[in-house]
Amino acid sequence: MKQLYITIILVFTASLVNGQAGPLVASDTLGQVRWVNAEYAKMTLDQKIGQLFMVQLSSAAPKKQLMKQLSLIEDQQLGGIIFSTGSPTAQLRLTNSLQSRARIPYLIAQDAEWGLAMRLDSVPRFPWNMSLGAIQDSSMIERVGYEIGQQFSRMGVHMNFAPVADSNTNPQNPIIGNRSFGQDPKEVTLRAMAYMKGLQQAGIFSCAKHFPGHGDTAKDSHKVLPYISGDKKRLDSIELYPFEMLADAGIESVMVAHLGVPAFEKREGFPSSLSKAVVTDVLLKRLQFRGLVVTDALNMKAVSTFAPPGEVELKAFLAGNDLLLMPEDVVSAVATFKKAYKQGLISEIRLAASVKKILMAKFKAGLNQWEPLPEEGLVADLDPKSARILREELFEESMTVVKNDFALLPLKNLEKKENCLRPLRRSFQ
Repeated sequence: MKQLYITIILVFTASLVNGQAGPLVASDTLGQVRWVNAEYAKMTLDQKIGQLFMVQLSSAAPKKQLMKQLSLIEDQQLGGIIFSTGSPTAQLRLTNSLQSRARIPYLIAQDAEWGLAMRLDSVPRFPWNMSLGAIQDSSMIERVGYEIGQQFSRMGVHMNFAPVADSNTNPQNPIIGNRSFGQDPKEVTLRAMAYMKGLQQAGIFSCAKHFPGHGDTAKDSHKVLPYISGDKKRLDSIELYPFEMLADAGIESVMVAHLGVPAFEKREGFPSSLSKAVVTDVLLKRLQFRGLVVTDALNMKAVSTFAPPGEVELKAFLAGNDLLLMPEDVVSAVATFKKAYKQGLISEIRLAASVKKILMAKFKAGLNQWEPLPEEGLVADLDPKSARILREELFEESMTVVKNDFALLPLKNLEKKENCLRPLRRSFQ
């Protein structure tokens, strides 16, 4: 009992930031602490390490490939899945099957910035963030987050890797562009905050990305390591501002990008996702973030070419990340972690800190009492009347006048009738 109270105190000490509970703390805090500690106590070293990894799965994959992926997930006792492409019914069926066999339920995520239509067929899409950035009424964006959250809830997905919190200040940016709410960090923050609140109202975790800010880059981190060349003052006022505000507001997770950030990390060509100076010193200490720290996909060329498989993931973990997304070779990564643990490079305290945060998230997502979700009526449930009405309103409100020569807009004198004569076209070729 004494240990239980000590744990409760530690949870609240770590979670209370600026007078508010940490984003992973559930309303049933006592039940959460008991469940997390009980699950952790039963785990083998392999299971603890497995919790740190989230691998990609597609419900549209060929059967042979899918069976191989499923065997890998179960053999390595992994803790998380990010679904990519497929159909709603196939993905839900796969989710139910996986969760029903899991000793420790899987934390399931999807990268769906404008809704599940970004990944799945048969689901209508919401506008891109650039369109939402043109809408002045932030409550409409909150409704977008809520409707997307309802889609996630119906599919048994717990975390959306959204909103994009990058201020797109570089018009030549090849990867962010219309995924951003805009270039003004305060306007970006306002809309990202609304999107986050909508997801939270639906019981879904949100994830601010791409920390410390991917908006002022000219290269694609899927291919090479982009650089943010601004000094600390510039980064504080532009790039970091949305992330700091979202962290203060209780966002559940932050995704760390693969960027060169000389203002924080002095080593040339050292990715921010592997940098303790960026992840621990800036995000965890300076911004006092207490949610899940997630890497961007570790199979992206900006980071995967930096070190051999396994070493990349280990560096990311030691930098302060909790959840390691899409490792290039998860078998090598798990083996590297086991070796590092036995050699003392990974301490039990460090391992427990991340694994227990992940378990806290699983409890808050309701995975301590998981139940299968019905397939019947699924496609219709993913596009309710409220979502259809909202989409019409969004497209109407996001219409923006870019140029208005001769003040032709708004149209005037619509009641006045005039004749217009013009030559009849003789050829239609």
